[in-house]
Amino acid sequence: MVLFLILSGIFQYSAFIAAKTEKWNKDELKNSFLLALAKFPLVILTTLLTASVLSVLMMSVSLMLRMLPLILLFWFSCPAYVCVGLHRRALKPLLPELFSEED
Repeated sequence: MVLFLILSGIFQYSAFIAAKTEKWNKDELKNSFLLALAKFPLVILTTLLTASVLSVLMMSVSLMLRMLPLILLFWFSCPAYVCVGLHRRALKPLLPELFSEED
């Protein structure tokens, strides 16, 4: 379980770094690993928020169809918005060049 959480953290942080810098090398992977270890409680929280969307699969089909507008509007977008806000707050002091407003 811990290995899954660390891999999830590596993927989360490497996606943020690769999306802004548009390059990929071993140093970025190493930095993502170190960030995942340093921010491990945040990785746990964002992984749980991301996996909460999968709980839709446990609903009955009739309930899912009745709740379809709520599921599409809020269940997918709200966890993603919260995760991005948490990562932004955690990464802005460490990597200010990722969040510069001059782009």
